[in-house]
Amino acid sequence: NIYGALVKGFELIEARDATEAQRPARVILLSDGQPTAGIIDPDTIVAMAKEHVGPFVNLTSIGVGQDINYELMKNLAMEGGNFY
Repeated sequence: NIYGALVKGFELIEARDATEAQRPARVILLSDGQPTAGIIDPDTIVAMAKEHVGPFVNLTSIGVGQDINYELMKNLAMEGGNFY
């Protein structure tokens, strides 16, 4: 559940107190990029991630396995702060 995992990661970052919120934070997604549970539309997943990244929040995606959805993982990285 890529979408659900990203939501949880961003929720943890957003729950930081005011002092911590001024420090950079990063969600790291380790996945094959195959959305198979929850919300599975790649465009919806990328759009949600894009809404949550900002000056103090980045997203890094790391693709693993032999059947990596390169486009989804790359798009998440590009929207999340250009780390893939």
